[in-house]
Amino acid sequence: MTNLQNSILSNALKLVLLLSLLALVMSSPEVVKGLGQSQRRGAVEGDGHKFLIHPRTLRIVDGDGREVYFHGANKFMGPAPTMDRFSKEEIKRTGDLGMNVIRLAIDWHGLEPVRGQYNMTYVQLIHTILREMDSLGMYALIDAHQDCLSPKFCGDGVPDWAANPRANAAPFPEPIDRPYVINNATGYPNREDCSKHYWGFYCLSEAGSSAIQNFYDNHEGALDSFSAWWQFLAYQFKNYTNILGYELLNEPFAGDVYSRPSLFLPSVADNENLMPMYHKVSEAIRRVDPDTLIFFEPVTWSDLGSGFKTVPGGDRFQNKSVLSYHFYVPPNTLINDYLPMREKDAANLRSGSMLTEFDVIDHDEANMKQIRGTIEACYKRHVSWIGWTYTGFLDNDNVVSLLSQTYAQKVAGSVIEQEFDVSNTKDYLLRYKTCSSCTQPTVIFLNEQIHYPDGYTVDISPANSTKWRRTRANYIEIVPTSSLEETITIKITKTTAKP
Repeated sequence: MTNLQNSILSNALKLVLLLSLLALVMSSPEVVKGLGQSQRRGAVEGDGHKFLIHPRTLRIVDGDGREVYFHGANKFMGPAPTMDRFSKEEIKRTGDLGMNVIRLAIDWHGLEPVRGQYNMTYVQLIHTILREMDSLGMYALIDAHQDCLSPKFCGDGVPDWAANPRANAAPFPEPIDRPYVINNATGYPNREDCSKHYWGFYCLSEAGSSAIQNFYDNHEGALDSFSAWWQFLAYQFKNYTNILGYELLNEPFAGDVYSRPSLFLPSVADNENLMPMYHKVSEAIRRVDPDTLIFFEPVTWSDLGSGFKTVPGGDRFQNKSVLSYHFYVPPNTLINDYLPMREKDAANLRSGSMLTEFDVIDHDEANMKQIRGTIEACYKRHVSWIGWTYTGFLDNDNVVSLLSQTYAQKVAGSVIEQEFDVSNTKDYLLRYKTCSSCTQPTVIFLNEQIHYPDGYTVDISPANSTKWRRTRANYIEIVPTSSLEETITIKITKTTAKP
């Protein structure tokens, strides 16, 4: 099945769920026990402390008060990752493109295959990746990744012992298909059977949806164990200053929609299943790490807005919470409508927000246009973005050129306007109001080889307000010469080669 077909089927699932909502309205690893030792790492250069959400702009700021913007990619690590699948060279190549964040999609199943015993081989691999990213000035968003919970349901992410359906649930995958034969060697359905349908449809199986509900309901202590697992990870990684945040659960499903069809309503699922789970997990994390940002997602079909009324841990953590969301076409159609809607969600919660998945895998003409439009909209709304997935673009020059855009990674003030003409002139514009208390410079990435092979010019107005300097390949800094708050305009233009 092609990536385009996967995308269509994935979003067809969302359409099915939305139609169902309308219908409702109408009628062998190394394992050790215990927390182990956390490891302290040095700060990414120029940062003061961990990030916060600015109370007025709701944007992410660093310890110096600078707004921080992220362009990046997802990396699915799976249950048994190795550095062969995620090499230091690949990390560097990603960073060289100006991508300053990688969303590390890690696997609870792989990290805790035996209850209460953590796979330290996996943990040490994450430490290795974090250290390498730290040395390159890159950030990590740690994501507890799952899709349809478990291999028991043709999915992934959650250990077998934590993925248990309701006792009277229909055999898997009814009503999606007739019952599948279970492979005695693995305890899972055969891959051939799972491949009959796109994996997302299996969330709608009675067994799968009821197992997800049991997880939310802490059946046999599953949610207790998930919270303890997250606390273990937070303890391990809390001293890395290149951790952007912890994303509590990828693309959570609503729960047992057969026992309770009203869960198709985002307002019900988000508030009655997801947020209680998020509260419990965040409380466990905050016992060992009170500072790192926590990212949280609504159900995947909340296209008209999430149903959340508060953030994980309650309102006192608004300045340390980020609403995470994904954008795929279909069913989403208009990115310029979708982003303001998510912005409104965050404003209601007084949290930050970030686009943490959109399709950069498919490289046909239509999706290339969609990628371009999505990034342009993110510029206009001051939205940070992370594409899915890391392995989908590194060897495609057209996609690399499209994703490796000129942008301000850190702004000593508040952005008013930012845009980049990636397709034609390569002109870049940044307008921002300076911050009188900021002591660190504005940092701008620009890919000199791809977009400015013959050089570039930097124009600043007012002319005497700041000065600029090239600090290393692909980076310039804007240094203020005055402590006054004022509006600065930066224009970067490509130098045209002489004939």
